[in-house]
Amino acid sequence: MDHILFVEDEPVYGATMSRYLGDAGYEVQIAANGEDALTIFLDDEPDVILLDLGLPDIDGMEICRQIRSNSDTPIIILSARDDSVDRVLGLELGADDFVDKRMAPRELLARIRAVTRRSGSRHSGNMSEEVDGYVIDRVARQVRSHGGDIVELTQIEFELLWLFVSHRGEALSREQIFEAVWGSDLVGTSRTIDTHVRTVRKKLDSLRLTTVRSVGYRLEL
Repeated sequence: MDHILFVEDEPVYGATMSRYLGDAGYEVQIAANGEDALTIFLDDEPDVILLDLGLPDIDGMEICRQIRSNSDTPIIILSARDDSVDRVLGLELGADDFVDKRMAPRELLARIRAVTRRSGSRHSGNMSEEVDGYVIDRVARQVRSHGGDIVELTQIEFELLWLFVSHRGEALSREQIFEAVWGSDLVGTSRTIDTHVRTVRKKLDSLRLTTVRSVGYRLEL
């Protein structure tokens, strides 16, 4: 049974969603503030984190940053604000998804299942590739430069990179990218993909990942 850490200070919403997710087969633990969330994260190692931004003590973005600096545990940010700035910042800090708290519970459940599928996929296969001066190890989920330095990538960033590596020379549309990385049962935007691609380019600056106008992206041979 997957363990969800639900960081939420609104009791009614937290209880309602916890019951729904519990009925769907998840073990849910609620933290009503950022300090408790970090303690539970360190002690219990949850499989997925649902993170509200409006916490009473520590800003949700800071919680995201601290967790991501130490772990690739999937993080889904929940927000009642439809703010593109918050969305971009959350994704750049390493969140795997950013969703509106007003969405239907079944859609949130679909997004949780999508990030856990991606998390589990890292255990499949024994694959390693060398591309543009980087050694990419699918099993260890590590990227190393030729100098031996580890390049830190979030889970989403690694899945994006592996997708491009697996389809070198092919122009991948944004629709193909979103379906492969985020899941076909979800609905995303071009901004979601572009934000993560921009971060991958920044971290792997010798990677020949080019934009294909009106289509998407291609990793050059």
